[in-house]
This record gives sequence, structure tokens and C-alpha cells, in this order.
Amino acid sequence: MENIADSWHREMSKRVGGAVAARRKAIGLTAQRLADRCKELGVPIHRTTITKIENGRPRFDLGELLVLAAALDVPPALLLFPGYPDEEIKQLLPGLDASSRAAVDWLAGQALLPAEIGDDGTIHIRRGNPGVEIGILVRYRSDLEDKFPLLWVDPERPGLDDGTRDAIRRYRREWLELKQKIEEYRAQLWGTSEGGADA
Repeated sequence: MENIADSWHREMSKRVGGAVAARRKAIGLTAQRLADRCKELGVPIHRTTITKIENGRPRFDLGELLVLAAALDVPPALLLFPGYPDEEIKQLLPGLDASSRAAVDWLAGQALLPAEIGDDGTIHIRRGNPGVEIGILVRYRSDLEDKFPLLWVDPERPGLDDGTRDAIRRYRREWLELKQKIEEYRAQLWGTSEGGADA
């Protein structure tokens, strides 16, 4: 009898392999041209290996996923969850089904998986953690940068009206507050003041 982990690995590999094949064909690449693109990115993946991945080769590595995504010009999350945003993922993790949207949000650091099932079978909704908070704040900070291109203009620059000067100061304060909060969450997440994982 096959164990759950082996079954899960096989299904994940089939889903990713199918996505690689579909994307490769959609952009008109042969397996050899995809292999060439991977080599150009500095990580050779042989044509026969690509064919094996497309056919569901179990347990390919994360590096291959990232290089293939770059070579195929697609976010890695969409190779993992090609039905995003509407597909329901069976066995996102062994014993846990989720929507592809929830899966991509989890992968992107925007949310935790929606629930845990306790030993007694009760469902416990998971609350945010520093990693999720970082993802949310970074997105908000990026939106602020995109929506207010004058963020880093000197507010004392001649030719600016008082309203623009005030907006620059206000948005800059907000950006710096977001930066500080991100640094605090990184320290909580990794247990360091530098905000990186200890070796």
C-alpha cells in the first residue's frame, strides 16, 4: 500500500509537470529550446530531464522549479498552482485541500493556510504571524511607492506647492513607519536584530 506522502509527491509532480508542458507549448518552445533557455540562465537542465519533469518525475528540486519558471517567463507559483485563481487544490499538503488562491497567498507570504485540523477533528482558524505581516506590509509599501512617485523628492524643492510638500512629508513618514514595522516583524520571525535567518 502506497503511503500518503508518496501519493502527495506524485500528484504534485504531475501538476507541476503538466504546467511546465502546457506553458512550454503555449509559448511555442521545444523541450530542447527550453533546455537552452535554462542553460542561458546558468542552470543547465537537460532536454530529457525536462521531458521527465513534464511526465511527472517525482521529487524535482526547488532550483529546477525556479529556473524553469524563469525560462518559461511565468511566476513559479503558477507552475505549482496552474489553475490559479479558481481551481481547488486537492492535497495542497497531505490531508489538506485548499483553493489555489489560498495556496498562492500562502506561498507569497500574504496569508497562512486557512485552517488546522486538531487531533479531535475540530478545525482551528490560523491567525497571522510575523511572516504574513511582512508580506502584507511590503505590498502596502510597494503600493505607496507606486501611487506616490514624489515620495523621495525633497519637499523643500522650489516650485512645489504647500499641499504637495505636506503630502511628501506625510507619505515619507508613513513609508518610514512601514519600514520600521517590517524590520520589527523580521526580528520577531527570525529571532535576530538583523532580520535574517541565523546560520
